[in-house]
Amino acid sequence: MKPGFDEDRPAIAQTSRNIQFSLAHLSALDLTPPELVIAAAEANYDYVGLRFIGVTAGGAAWPLWKDKATMAGTKARMAETGVGVLDVELLKLLPDTDVRSFEHCIQAAAEIGARHLLTQADDPEFSRLVDNYSRLCDLAAPYGLSCDVEFIPWIQTANLKSAGALVKASGRDNVGILIDSLHFARAGCRLEELDEWPAAWFHYIQLCDAPAKGPATVGGLIYAAREERLLPGDGELDLMGIMRHLPYPIVIGIEMPAETLSFTASPGERAAMARESALRLFQRNGYPAADGGDKSNAPRGTVTADPLLQWKLDDP
Repeated sequence: MKPGFDEDRPAIAQTSRNIQFSLAHLSALDLTPPELVIAAAEANYDYVGLRFIGVTAGGAAWPLWKDKATMAGTKARMAETGVGVLDVELLKLLPDTDVRSFEHCIQAAAEIGARHLLTQADDPEFSRLVDNYSRLCDLAAPYGLSCDVEFIPWIQTANLKSAGALVKASGRDNVGILIDSLHFARAGCRLEELDEWPAAWFHYIQLCDAPAKGPATVGGLIYAAREERLLPGDGELDLMGIMRHLPYPIVIGIEMPAETLSFTASPGERAAMARESALRLFQRNGYPAADGGDKSNAPRGTVTADPLLQWKLDDP
């Protein structure tokens, strides 16, 4: 645990009220889904994100629709701990993607109680991409799942503008945009762009920190994103600026692979450090603003971005 974490624990505990956290699988890819659930519970997370499909061919993944024993074990750990599944990844839309191939993944996601399907869109032909994304949304809709598009600087859907254009063109209701704080910064997105899209499209965020200046090569960007991120508040990204332009409350997904930190801290310890780092950052910056107090630090107006969370709809 980082030095000084116990000094303002009462304030952190107050800040944590009504803020829910999810532990993304990339934060601890060496853990199986049942192990990830246990680590999340021990670090006081509310949810996990599970990787059913690998990012790269042969990459780490747990296709639970094929592995009934691990599916059962994951459900058992969820029942014991109360930790839920927020999202399942990764559904990647490529030029040759047959969307029907995702049906088993979607069914398994619904079976385990997930809410969102993390989707990446890497197809240079926009009309085909819109068609495939729309079909994916249609496939997921009967299961009550949204398809949340994550933009990545080194793929075709490289920034918030392109992700928003795709989601809007689909005309579907079960859509979303996932903001990853690292990708947001490396894509050169502006905070004001977040206000250009419906608040209800933002169901959760993936939070981490990094130096202000990114690597100069694509290879460097990929390595930093997949292997070496920083605890929230330990870098120079404008994390609070992003948070204040997103609806509140919003689930905070911690996606923080940290190879260097892994040499001295277990996955569970890293998860706990990341959650407390985020809460300390929020507490220092007055997030969220107290009712009736100074609203200069207040986040974007609260909305029921995820109806399953059943939070009150307020005006901005």
